[in-house]
Amino acid sequence: MTRDFGGPLLLILLAVPHAGALQERGAPRARMSCRPVGARQNAFAALDTAGSSGDDDALADALQRTLSLAALDVARGGGGARAPRARSPVSPRSASPIARGRAPNVYWRATSADELRSHCVYRALPPVDAIALGGPSTYAWVRQDDALWSELHAGVLTSRLLLGVLGFAEPRAARALGVPRGMVGGRQAERAYHALRQPTPAGCGTSPSAPSARDLELAERNAIATTRYNEMLFAAEAAVAAAAAAAGGSGGGGGGVGYGAGGGGGGRRRDGRRGRGAARRWPQLPAGCSINEVRCAWGSAQEASTLRSLAEEIVRDQQQPQQQPQPYGGGVGVTNARTPPRPPPLGVYLEEAGLCMLDASRLPALALPPSLAGAPAGARRAPADASRLPPIGASPDAFVVRVDGSRLVVEVKNVCPFVLDRKRPGGFCVARDADSALARGPHEQLLVTHVPQFQLEMLCAGCASGLLVSSSACAGINVFRAARDDAYLALLLHFVGVFYTRHVRAGVPPGADFFPTPGDAAEGSLYDRLLARTAELAREAVLERHIAQPWRTAERSAFFTQ
Repeated sequence: MTRDFGGPLLLILLAVPHAGALQERGAPRARMSCRPVGARQNAFAALDTAGSSGDDDALADALQRTLSLAALDVARGGGGARAPRARSPVSPRSASPIARGRAPNVYWRATSADELRSHCVYRALPPVDAIALGGPSTYAWVRQDDALWSELHAGVLTSRLLLGVLGFAEPRAARALGVPRGMVGGRQAERAYHALRQPTPAGCGTSPSAPSARDLELAERNAIATTRYNEMLFAAEAAVAAAAAAAGGSGGGGGGVGYGAGGGGGGRRRDGRRGRGAARRWPQLPAGCSINEVRCAWGSAQEASTLRSLAEEIVRDQQQPQQQPQPYGGGVGVTNARTPPRPPPLGVYLEEAGLCMLDASRLPALALPPSLAGAPAGARRAPADASRLPPIGASPDAFVVRVDGSRLVVEVKNVCPFVLDRKRPGGFCVARDADSALARGPHEQLLVTHVPQFQLEMLCAGCASGLLVSSSACAGINVFRAARDDAYLALLLHFVGVFYTRHVRAGVPPGADFFPTPGDAAEGSLYDRLLARTAELAREAVLERHIAQPWRTAERSAFFTQ
């Protein structure tokens, strides 16, 4: 988010929060006359020049000089005995709002997946060796950080391929949608074409299918295994708490820290106990990686931290249910927030998500209106045809489970704070705080590129609505809520089917701007409707909440590893 600094005085107030105390509001300017006027004018002129040049080192030097003059003038108070020479409250280097380096630390103050699984309102999936794997409906119990989860994507249409399949990265559609230039092209459609031609996992089939009786039986077994696993977690954590209490340790405490706070060591639970993932090794990005690699790595590395922040909001809401609206609905039932909801679940909680495969039994509801499908007036709606579709799956980042048992998908979008350093080729820079001109805040509305993935996740998971959580490093989190739109999903799956039959099955790679087919007015009208509705859904999502101080561990606080 770009900040417009109104002038040198505002720069001073933003850089040093207590600088406003140096002079009383409305005090006469004559109080600063103890210093030669020329020195002050030169200092402010230098500050203006440095601010417009974009050189943060020059800006820091000018800011240092101006602050010293202002502090000394006000301390003298316009007469009387001279005060001792004031020391600057900041050094030139610490005044710089920008950090620079060559290897960004994408695990900056991050929480691990294991630490998240230990949270009191998080219901975790068991390890893969504890579940029974059968048909596609059982993939929902496979953890996303397990290698098996990646293997199950072979030949399956998931969100990573969706924009390419829909043609949203092609120049024509990208212009209509306002897609950022960095996301246009990149041979996304061609990559999707080759990915969908891969053999699917054994038992997956080549099109969406309904669960078999065997799969339903395995689902019951996996649900029981999940409950037992969370009971074991609860028992282990209770034993640790009892041992700590017997040893005279503290049983409570905040533990968590907001942005810029100094307490709460990394890997510590909200109740002060150490999480199981605290001692893990945190991989590092090498110097010389691309900005796209940094953005992708940041998004994945910070996912658990964002979900941890949402979990903390759930805890606060259930302790004080009347304080603010709850985007996930309801919150009554938890009286002791440190008692994990395992089992039975009490109140609202987060649930870990695996790979949710599209159930063919949901397709009849996804039918294009006859007017859009080119059928005569009065014709019946034709349901989506599973035989024209590839296997389709989606992996929400989590679910919110409400008191009545209904679920909302949770999709996390972490805004990467790192940008290319224009002064130092091969380097990156990042804002140190939210007041910097380089600070990147959370999204203020859904991006058009988020809409297809978000809607497909709700369909595959069988949810009527969902939360999209946009998280920034230093400017908080925005939580959006949106409902599933089956009419939109019917359009989306229509073009997925066209791509799959026209290109993947026919063995014909797509060219540029492959949607719509030139001269096909009916297809062009449908595609224009898909683009228009995508933009509408992005605007219609409701901002439910802003989390000003998300959960952050105090460890790994350096923005760069080199």
